[in-house]
Amino acid sequence: MTDYYPLISGAIAGLEKNTDEQRGRLYEHARMMLLRQLSKMRPPRTASETISERLALEEAIRKAEAEATRRLREVARLAAQGEGTAKSNRRWGLGRK
Repeated sequence: MTDYYPLISGAIAGLEKNTDEQRGRLYEHARMMLLRQLSKMRPPRTASETISERLALEEAIRKAEAEATRRLREVARLAAQGEGTAKSNRRWGLGRK
């Protein structure tokens, strides 16, 4: 069984805009490409091998989405901290002049 996570995470890193929509398109493309590659293999893969490869890809996608979610939460947390710091600075007269 192949570890698809390095391929998926590398492709995500290469996205111009890392949005839910763009990642979704990437995942659909990866799914289509995997099925295409598996269908061209000679001798053909067994149904069990095909399912295992598809599950491995889905696991990589799940892991990539979990990482994306974690990063978005971190960005939101840092933005909220920055916003709170800016409000506090203004309250104490430490904002830009």
